[in-house]
Amino acid sequence: MPAKTQKTPLLVEGSYSVEKVNELNFFDLSGENANTKGTSNKMYHAELHIAKQGPKAQIFTMWGATGTVQRKEWRYYNSINDAKKDYEKILKGKRKKGYKDIDVAQRVIGSEDAKKITKPVKLKNMDKVATSSKLHSETSRLISSLIGSTNNFVKATLKCPLGQLSNDQIESGRKCLDDARSIIGDGIQITPAKEKKLLDITNQFYALIPHNLGSGSRGKLVNLLLDSKSKIDVKEYDLDTLLDAKAMGINLNDSSVDTQYASINTDLEYIDHSDSSFKWLNHFIRHTRASNHRHLGDVILLNAWEVNRHGEDAVFTKTAKKIAEACGGQVVPEKLYNIVQKRPDGNTSLHKKANIIPLFHGTRTQNVSGIFKRGILIRPSGVVITGAMYGNGAYYAQHSTKSINYTSIKSSYWAKGGEDKGYLFIADCILGNQKIAQGSHQYSAKNIAPDHSVWAKSGKSGVLNDEFMIYDVKQQQLRYILEFTCK
Repeated sequence: MPAKTQKTPLLVEGSYSVEKVNELNFFDLSGENANTKGTSNKMYHAELHIAKQGPKAQIFTMWGATGTVQRKEWRYYNSINDAKKDYEKILKGKRKKGYKDIDVAQRVIGSEDAKKITKPVKLKNMDKVATSSKLHSETSRLISSLIGSTNNFVKATLKCPLGQLSNDQIESGRKCLDDARSIIGDGIQITPAKEKKLLDITNQFYALIPHNLGSGSRGKLVNLLLDSKSKIDVKEYDLDTLLDAKAMGINLNDSSVDTQYASINTDLEYIDHSDSSFKWLNHFIRHTRASNHRHLGDVILLNAWEVNRHGEDAVFTKTAKKIAEACGGQVVPEKLYNIVQKRPDGNTSLHKKANIIPLFHGTRTQNVSGIFKRGILIRPSGVVITGAMYGNGAYYAQHSTKSINYTSIKSSYWAKGGEDKGYLFIADCILGNQKIAQGSHQYSAKNIAPDHSVWAKSGKSGVLNDEFMIYDVKQQQLRYILEFTCK
């Protein structure tokens, strides 16, 4: 048995070194595994302290509901070896009960010495306000707003109850979401057997990605059960934003909006409302809405910027020339025919030969700065996500409102947004020769060859509104970012 617990430390701070520190978390939605009347959400923190002088040691532990004030205990030892053995025994016992190890990059609980044991994630001083800028006033406002949105999300989510999660920890949570998608499949019917599996996955997800549900959360929080694609999408967005925020790194902390702007590796040129490009974009966003998205109301373009991600144009052009050699020519969807023909930046011969079409991509506000920084990513082909209807690709739409439903705007269907403004990307997509989807299928660049993209058609491919998928990041170039509202 481990040593008897005490309420005060034998070794005070400064007299010991922290040899080991561990965070663990436990979650049980139904309470069956924890033998509780309702949801159990709790954490366990452990530190092994070795005296700087003499053969003494102590184990410091904290536990309680995740995100609330924890109880503290100490165990004293006159043998360092005994302390090490007990430390591992305590952790083994917790893991046996279902606690999951949490890999944090920067912890927020424990002794001050333990908090100093960090991984290189710099997200401090996030309350600084951007000051003067040499940028256009609207661009300066945009950057401040986007970085601020990411900061607010970081403070609420990345700084989770146990600390800032490492990338590996975030990916472990994503694996749970992938497993849940696989079980749901077409989502037509959730059988009792499937529900049991989803319950187990939900428990694992919330154990691996700690959430502060409050101390009064004993009731069965059935709304947390990952039993629908929309619930999984919300959590997927959360994990994506965690990674986007970490990709921004130290630049989240800098008070200079110009430094923040420089960090995104993207040039943004504000488009005046009197410019022909703004009028074209306004027509594009307002006249490509889908008839089944009336819940969004009237779409109003507020501001627009031309986007130039550093180095993207050369790669895109090289890819387009290569695909043009094999492509049968431009196939413009009927909805976009006038849009494409009247684009002010020109529908060039390369556009026609490589079948380059401007399309929408929606994302939540807190993700925008990360997309400027890293582009729209496609997850590795070796990672199978059966819930992604047409495989691991970048998904685009010809209907503005299809993509708006993935933004932070109020009433957005998939993102469940609540903001007065949202942001849409318009990207040029090299569609080349297109494979017409016959239904849900795990497409990839390899299995659609010699085609270059997939077109999911309304009424034929299992979707209400057309979708376009590419499976190579070199086939997309961000061209515009639109700031809009819905009334």
